Amino acid sequence: MTTMLASPSVALAKGYAPGFYSGRTSQGRSITFLVAAGQVTNLDTEIVDSCNPGTYDVSLYPNPSRIDAAGSWSRRSAEVPSQPTIYHGQLSGRTASGTITDTSDNSRRKACHGHTTFHATVSSPVSVNKATVGHLGTDVELNVTMPTASNGNMLVPYTPTALLVYGSNVGCPGAYAAADRLARNEVSDGFDGLISDAFVDADYETQPYEGAYYAYKQGVFTFHVATNTLLPTSGDQSPYSTVCVMLYSGEPASQTPSHNIVLETTRHALVFGPGIPNTQP
Repeated sequence: MTTMLASPSVALAKGYAPGFYSGRTSQGRSITFLVAAGQVTNLDTEIVDSCNPGTYDVSLYPNPSRIDAAGSWSRRSAEVPSQPTIYHGQLSGRTASGTITDTSDNSRRKACHGHTTFHATVSSPVSVNKATVGHLGTDVELNVTMPTASNGNMLVPYTPTALLVYGSNVGCPGAYAAADRLARNEVSDGFDGLISDAFVDADYETQPYEGAYYAYKQGVFTFHVATNTLLPTSGDQSPYSTVCVMLYSGEPASQTPSHNIVLETTRHALVFGPGIPNTQP
């Protein structure tokens, strides 16, 4: 498996790299956010406020923040004016740092205050476990490490990103445009949140908007993206040698390929094997 992150020229031009950032706060809590299109979005972390005595854990999901020309961003969030959460961040190259200060009332209506710093780097949240083609079709097993949210029924990835999964014989960049056109032209469930399609289709059991996924364990979603249309030839050879998984930002259904912000592309050899499991509907 090979992962190619966003082009370094993007980072050079803006002073920072777009991508999925993950790291830790000085209080030991995880922090993740997306940097794309000049904004910091989908920030997800926690802060521990001191209530003297006791502490109070606060989950933080601020609205998007605009990044200025120097790579700085800030936001003041306050459902109650006297109890703000204030964020300051700085992006440089492939790293990010900053501070978060919070004032909140705990369940006993006692004022609590917290302050933490954070450091994060561009990470690679997508990996391919295996990609096999057999007599029943093709199956790609993906791991996606993302924060969780609830759709009311179960946990789903908390992300504005999308995946384009496609096959290629000419390399991932060379086949992308054709794959993107095919995905937009097909009447399918493509671009529904995290899983989209082109040549390899997401089956109905892996539609995140419905909250379904193959498995979730310890922060990792495992998806099976499968199709019965990529059949091997009579010599048991796949029509494609490589499976490409492109992670990119925004809602691709409303964008042209030139506007998509590619965060990373992961590729994996497509080999003869089980293909679609016998349990595939």
